[in-house]
Amino acid sequence: MEVHSMKRSIIVAIGFCIMSALLVCIYGCGGGESATQSSAGNTTQETGTIRGRVVLENRQAANDLIATIQDADISAPVNADGSFELTGVPTGEQVVSIIGQTQNLGAHLTVMVRPNATTDIGEVRPRPTGMISGIVSTVNEDGQKQPVARARVRARPISSNTETLADLPNGRFHLTARTNPQGEYVLRAVPPGTYLVTVEHPDYEPAAKTVEVEALKGVTANFELTPRETTAGIVRGRVMARFSDEEALLPLADA
Repeated sequence: MEVHSMKRSIIVAIGFCIMSALLVCIYGCGGGESATQSSAGNTTQETGTIRGRVVLENRQAANDLIATIQDADISAPVNADGSFELTGVPTGEQVVSIIGQTQNLGAHLTVMVRPNATTDIGEVRPRPTGMISGIVSTVNEDGQKQPVARARVRARPISSNTETLADLPNGRFHLTARTNPQGEYVLRAVPPGTYLVTVEHPDYEPAAKTVEVEALKGVTANFELTPRETTAGIVRGRVMARFSDEEALLPLADA
């Protein structure tokens, strides 16, 4: 009895040591990872400032215009005197867009932003532009159309109707928008020309079509997206258990 009791005590002690080591590893590793993530999260990106002045013909009011940075949540109103300033702009090459909210006017310029510096791009003269708008939807299991919200819509200028997305170089100028809860989107201040309009959403297959944009006119591009196919797999295995220290592993029925 004493020998059996001693064996049981040794087994319990070994098990306690193993559990303690595992807990130290888990909490120690987790804490280290969190500290690394916290440290990485505190990393700040260098930024700069862009300023300029919008000049309109026929002394039109400039307070209908806004200045934005392409693919960034940075914008500022154009003041009545035409001046504007964009702060907190990431360094590197950026595209500044001047967009009319009600007027079909716009301009797009590529600017090099330097850290902790102000880049004055001088006078910007918007030109007559067009507009691309539409609705992005899908068909549900009941055969009814329903809107697709938060889809990303991009319009890229192309040289011919046969040019595809694979033909376009990275970084080419483009306009972008997100669909609202009703699936609607609007791309304003689109310079006249031929555009490849693409739609992307994580839950749907991408779609694209080509449109022609004319100055002072709007064009409609609606999309009906197809849900992505999901693949299911099968995992097989056996559930085993040991009911005492002396017994071997045995399969569990109905587990």
